[in-house]
Amino acid sequence: MRKADRDEVAAASGKTPADALRFSLGKSSAAWTAFIDGRPELMFGVADLNILAGIGAPWLLGTEAVERHYVAFLRGSVGWRDQLLQRYPVLRNFVDDRNTVSKRWLAWLGFRLLDPVMFGGHAFRLFELRSSDVRYHDGAHGRLDAVGRGRRGAAGSGDGGGQSL
Repeated sequence: MRKADRDEVAAASGKTPADALRFSLGKSSAAWTAFIDGRPELMFGVADLNILAGIGAPWLLGTEAVERHYVAFLRGSVGWRDQLLQRYPVLRNFVDDRNTVSKRWLAWLGFRLLDPVMFGGHAFRLFELRSSDVRYHDGAHGRLDAVGRGRRGAAGSGDGGGQSL
């Protein structure tokens, strides 16, 4: 697991990387593993925060390989975000304020990041995206996209199994 994710997991829960993955998978209503060159390098999913209100908590933990293959990762993450927004009207979770790469990625996807709050001696930011914050990019493919962001060739659909980047 990349250092920023290990640090975030430790600050938020005190769990080891393996325990954090097991916990996240156990709480998830849907989860995926991305393989790069045949190796599992990224796990991500969503847990139900409030099933009646349709609020899901997306999570993602990866290795340094994700940053080396960032173009494929970015394209795939747009598809993942779109799929989740079709199931959950609101996506919400926290990110470690020190995790600048993840904060930049979340903002790129269209998430709003709120002011930091202290938790366990560390600053975290709530991030949120509502389906009302997105629009259809093009009617032909029915893809959702964050307002003001033009995307072509967005990849990524998950069936719950492994998916290569």
